Amino acid sequence: GVVPFFRSYFAHIRMFSRNARLFLAGSFFFGFGWGTFWVLENLYFREIGLPEGTIGRILAFQSLGTVVVAIPASLLASRVRLKGLLIAAAVLTAASYSVLVTAYPLPILFLASSFAGAAFMVHHVVAAPFFMRNSTPRERIYLFGINWAVEMLAGVIAVAGGGWLARYLGQILESDVLGLRITLLVAAGVLLLAVIPYLLIHSPKPAPEDALDIRFWRLRPPRILSRLLVPPFLVGLGAGLIIPFLNLYFRDRFDLDSGSIGGIFAAGQIITALGFVVGPVLARRFGTLLGRFHVQGLKHHDLAVQNLLIRPREDGDWDLW
Repeated sequence: GVVPFFRSYFAHIRMFSRNARLFLAGSFFFGFGWGTFWVLENLYFREIGLPEGTIGRILAFQSLGTVVVAIPASLLASRVRLKGLLIAAAVLTAASYSVLVTAYPLPILFLASSFAGAAFMVHHVVAAPFFMRNSTPRERIYLFGINWAVEMLAGVIAVAGGGWLARYLGQILESDVLGLRITLLVAAGVLLLAVIPYLLIHSPKPAPEDALDIRFWRLRPPRILSRLLVPPFLVGLGAGLIIPFLNLYFRDRFDLDSGSIGGIFAAGQIITALGFVVGPVLARRFGTLLGRFHVQGLKHHDLAVQNLLIRPREDGDWDLW
């Protein structure tokens, strides 16, 4: 029943350690900053006159930063205190985000975008070993799910509130560029607040025997590695073609302002957060792999739903229901 479900869920949440709770607090601030930039960054670049091709290159450098740093960050996380990595990731992400909305020369934007992607990847790479060291098997799967849900819910607040704030400031200052820039700088400042809970984390240095072997690809047969790597690669390939430009699509096709776009993305984030909350329950009910299959199957129907919400107009254009 519903009551036993929530009772069991909150019982597992109460098992979270102090370090885990501090990490979740930092994840909220990270999610807030990321959510705001996820929706408004492209709109800001469009307002300052950058074409879609240039915006795409800026986002490509951000993805490049995540790819380049992922494996080194994994190796480093097994050898140093995670607390230092978390603080460095928060500071570098906030600083890079600030540069992205205050600088204009393209080489600087490319460099800042790369650092932003790299620092944000460090935050996510550190999460797994951190949870392994600061949880027990009994509540660990719930900790992973709650962490993602916290980031998503922070993103809901960010995209809804950020879109409204950008529109409000744009009207007050009579400049959409200034409205977006100030909103994004506020988001970078909120993300920097993640440093506070991270400073309170007690993070001992890992034992030498726990260090990840640099030849980690030899630890598993190639067939298993391919099964683990190919599905997320295909998902990322499809998402990379759609998600980064979805806000520009709503802006250009339907002439929506930042507040309306923020509301649309906030609704999507709410459903995503619910999925992360239910994920641990599905994993226990169907098993980890089958539970993941069901979640992924439900996850990628958002474009079909959007198509149902778009209708043709008599003049040949399109409109939202």
